[in-house]
Amino acid sequence: MATNDEKCKTNNIFEITALTDKGVKRENNEDFVLIDTKGIPKTAMLADGAGGLTGGEIASEKTVRYAHEVLRDEFSKAQKLTILEIKDVIKSALRKVSNRIYKEAGSSADQIKMASTLDILVFFESHVFTGHVGDGVICRRTQTGKFFQITMDHTFENRLIVERKLSREQARIFASRINRDPRALYQAIGLPEIDPDIECFAVSPGDEYIMYSDGLSKTHPTSEIAQAVTSRKTNAAEFVNKLVAQANERKSPDNVSIVFATTRQPGPSKTAEKVPSASTPTAEEPTLKELSPNDHMEILGRVPFFSLLTELQLNRVHNLCEVRRYQPKEKLFVKGDPSDTIMIVLRGELEVFGDNPKIPINTIRVGEFVGETAVLNQPAIRTATVTARDMSEILILPGDKFKQLIKTDDKLKAHVYEYLANVLFEKTIRTSTIFEGLIKARP
Repeated sequence: MATNDEKCKTNNIFEITALTDKGVKRENNEDFVLIDTKGIPKTAMLADGAGGLTGGEIASEKTVRYAHEVLRDEFSKAQKLTILEIKDVIKSALRKVSNRIYKEAGSSADQIKMASTLDILVFFESHVFTGHVGDGVICRRTQTGKFFQITMDHTFENRLIVERKLSREQARIFASRINRDPRALYQAIGLPEIDPDIECFAVSPGDEYIMYSDGLSKTHPTSEIAQAVTSRKTNAAEFVNKLVAQANERKSPDNVSIVFATTRQPGPSKTAEKVPSASTPTAEEPTLKELSPNDHMEILGRVPFFSLLTELQLNRVHNLCEVRRYQPKEKLFVKGDPSDTIMIVLRGELEVFGDNPKIPINTIRVGEFVGETAVLNQPAIRTATVTARDMSEILILPGDKFKQLIKTDDKLKAHVYEYLANVLFEKTIRTSTIFEGLIKARP
């Protein structure tokens, strides 16, 4: 386990480099970093403390050490868990840490109003989980070159933007009118009630994660971090040292801390299967190159249903999915079955049959899908039979879980229902045209 005194740890799944510096403006370093590549789960943590006198240093170190302790304890009790269950375990652990810091605050003059931000990376089997409370930053760069910020600052300004649908300028004006600092945190470790942001990403070799405190974000906008990460040519240690040096050269007003992680090829996952496989592979089944999670995301992004989603929204959808493999001529479903899943073709082709089981009426190819009615509130049934033409891999999205997801994301909900409205409108027009033709054809 490495703390502020050590900088680099590796194992067979990932390599982590970290550095924390008090900067040029502060007398003390209120940031605290911990890396553990030996325990279960494997973790990297970064906290930025706040409090009276030495309270900031105390808060950040206690936050990280308590979080490390609680996560190890929670995971030691866990058996096979789904992704959603693991996310709940991490969220519950961070709430326990916050409550513990809250109860300890005020026990001495140095710890009055003791609080801290906390950002974590949890490497567990074949997934990376992120946890976020406060105004630290976590970003991800995929092996395919896509860079995006995972976290959003828990500031009063951002809360107004999300909850009241204000623009950033409107939020700042509103904050000034009520004499509130727009950058003040409404979530921090040390408050009695918090709602940590937890995300999950499947491990793909070559993916990179950068996690940093506001000492860097105050001097480097996300766009500059993205450019630095995507154009990196030096090793991780040199890269991290260069960013810290730049922040100090630009007179960052705060401590500067960075954690940089690169993922490697993971071993087989032991997390619980959400959906059983459609069939058992046979000895005659051809060997296919395994599609990576990034391949899934790329195909998912082609689907009109999801084409306007951000990388983070796409990832949340992907986390709900399960991959199934179908043999040639194997039925995915038959006419009259409940329409409770959306099926996206990752590989192969599907044939759609109506009343005649021998003549296909449509073909569904890679990047296309069936089952959009699964997200409607009323029960729906399949209106045709779909069969695999050849060896096919299908991404299965349960309708009930997807409906739960869109309830928590207004932008996602608006996009999905706008798409469905257009589809239903087009189907209505086609049906009306058919009926008009039939009426005109009557003697």
